[in-house]
Amino acid sequence: MNNFYINRLKTFSIAEFPYRIKQMVIKKLEEKFYRIKPVAPLQAVPAQKVLQPLLDKVELHGNAIHIFGKWFNFNTIQAADWHRDIFSGKSFPVSFSNWGAIRKDPDLSAKVVWEINRLQFLVPIAIQYQQTGDAKELDKFIQIIQSWKESNPYLKGVNWYSNIEVNLRLITWFLCWEVLNADELVKENDRFKSFVTDEWLPLIHQHCVYSYKNPSKFSSANNHLISEYAGLFIASVKWSFKESEQWISYSQKGLEAEIINQHSKKWGK
Repeated sequence: MNNFYINRLKTFSIAEFPYRIKQMVIKKLEEKFYRIKPVAPLQAVPAQKVLQPLLDKVELHGNAIHIFGKWFNFNTIQAADWHRDIFSGKSFPVSFSNWGAIRKDPDLSAKVVWEINRLQFLVPIAIQYQQTGDAKELDKFIQIIQSWKESNPYLKGVNWYSNIEVNLRLITWFLCWEVLNADELVKENDRFKSFVTDEWLPLIHQHCVYSYKNPSKFSSANNHLISEYAGLFIASVKWSFKESEQWISYSQKGLEAEIINQHSKKWGK
């Protein structure tokens, strides 16, 4: 375990040490003073229909997904599951997500927990509702996000450790929004409208704030940045938050630069 930290520190440049300290201080301040602010009603961005041909061909298989070869039933998920390693049965504490915390217990795998918390199984649930109109599927969708939100307070726990994971959830939620045609559904379903306004959009906005404030730099600035810029770009284009224009400019420039740095420059020679 100590070898990991020693080897990781060897990759740091001199400039990275004050950057890491600064990020830890900022997170500590946010942990103490951050409060969720109301999100203004959005100007609806027309839903794109490019997914529809794919949705018509999707076949769903029960309420379970494979996590590295082990079945996980998302139909019966409980609050504790959001921090639990399904292989060891042990859970990460819901405490401040500081650097290095994920390696304190060798029996716990953050990667296993993160795989579940990417919430990609929400897309099949949304598809099921879109195909059948069964209110139980929409209820399941809402309850899972409510459970996640309640169990993962801002900056608390392993699921706020990695900016990659934050942005992968944003991409998942974008896909769900499109599948559900949420811009129209809020007009037809009062419960869904209340859920979107009071819970889902504030959670999406919270993820965008985290994404923007916690970019990967120095020894972490590799493929991490592609995920981070992509998630924030997709989210800020889709949802018109007050910061969206700033986020779009930031993430678009970053994404375009990293595509060249990490792909075109490398393979163009």
